[in-house]
Amino acid sequence: MNVEFIGYGIAGGIIPEFIALYKLRQIKKSRRPEWITSVFYWISTILMIGAGGGIVWFYMEVIQAQMSALVAIHLGATAPVILQAASQGKIKAN
Repeated sequence: MNVEFIGYGIAGGIIPEFIALYKLRQIKKSRRPEWITSVFYWISTILMIGAGGGIVWFYMEVIQAQMSALVAIHLGATAPVILQAASQGKIKAN
């Protein structure tokens, strides 16, 4: 197992969260959404970022897929979409 690729998956998971927060940079503090200070938001965000690394691990160890840094980052960034599709039965195991 190559831990480096799991790190890329985690980095990919950070990207969408960073973009969401970056969009709020010019909003006055008093007008920012309440979810930004929510413990639930931050816990779920950390778990979803970790899921990016977990999906990369799954692809490498269970599926035995070849991995590149770019693919690992992409998988990490799309972790919420992948997990939602899997939970709705839209992804079929062969």
